[in-house]
Amino acid sequence: MKTLLVIFALFQSIQDVYNSANADFDAAKWADAAAKYEQVLKEDPKHIPSRFNLAVCYTKTGKAEEAITTYRALLEQNDTIYEAHVNLALLLDQNGKRGEAGEQFEKALALRPEDVQAELNLGTFYLRGEEVDKAYPHLARVAEKGLESAELYAALSEIEHSRKNEPKARDYLEKAIRLDPKNTRLVQQLAVSYFEESNYAKAAPLFEQLTKAQPTNADYFYLLGKSYEQLKAYPPALAAMQQVLRIKPDYFEAYATISGIFYAQEDWQRAAEALMRFVELRPNEAVARFILAKGGRCGFGNSVRRQIAMKGLCGSFPSGQHRLGPTQSADPYIAARVFKSAEDIIAVQAVFACIDGRTRAGELFALFYIRKTANPITGR
Repeated sequence: MKTLLVIFALFQSIQDVYNSANADFDAAKWADAAAKYEQVLKEDPKHIPSRFNLAVCYTKTGKAEEAITTYRALLEQNDTIYEAHVNLALLLDQNGKRGEAGEQFEKALALRPEDVQAELNLGTFYLRGEEVDKAYPHLARVAEKGLESAELYAALSEIEHSRKNEPKARDYLEKAIRLDPKNTRLVQQLAVSYFEESNYAKAAPLFEQLTKAQPTNADYFYLLGKSYEQLKAYPPALAAMQQVLRIKPDYFEAYATISGIFYAQEDWQRAAEALMRFVELRPNEAVARFILAKGGRCGFGNSVRRQIAMKGLCGSFPSGQHRLGPTQSADPYIAARVFKSAEDIIAVQAVFACIDGRTRAGELFALFYIRKTANPITGR
């Protein structure tokens, strides 16, 4: 009788500790709960709820290895607990054990083959590891099952982008944005995609949205201005570029674009001033100097031409050295507009080719043309 009473009291004591641990768990007192679950497991090592909750507590308190060990022990006791496989997979992935993480995600899906979240977990896991061929069938099946998720559509968009199927990638991005319209990362991806395809009419409103969401992001204003420039909407293009320079005064690409905006409006004086500011910021930029040195041919006035003479080809080529070293090029749109003859445009394109390091032939052609038409020290 006394033995039964002792056993009952011990059981009651463990149950009280477990109940107290659960109360701490619900109150997010992870360390306190963990200590009590450990106490329960000393008395009853097969108590699965305590072991699962203990693993969660370890995770919450940053004890990743202890959590991994605890989940493994739990799954040795019972391999059919879906949540344990998923949680273990996440921990393994976060700690650089991708191979083991993939196995756990696969086991979780095997337990719930019709669960869209399980399939989504596995698909996005493979996508994060750039295993596109493994990711695509899982994500496609999730979409076929009717799940509408910004995360899903964003993942499918990334896959289609990697396959160079940009129309389909944009279609998925648009679906994702409809579900998560304030997600600036998705809006940015869609805006850049339209911009790179030269669909500036669709890119511009997206960049407008981005500038409102992040008003100190100079890159967004720059791409907005470039979009308007290509649409020949020069006032808003100029306003966007001016905002770029308020945020980042040394944003040299903005000056190149501003020069192009003024040139398109035949405001030669301000076009030259902007391009000369570009040269001041990028003193080794041979193409910009080349443009300035030939500026008299595209409408720059005499007073500007005198300034050009001081800042043109002089110094573009170091003494005895005619190879143009790799550097960032000036805005190619400006170069193409500043020169009126087709021959000049070809020369500038060749200069761009050698500056970007794309071809030795471009370099040789550019030097041949420059020597043919201009003195590389004094200009024409």
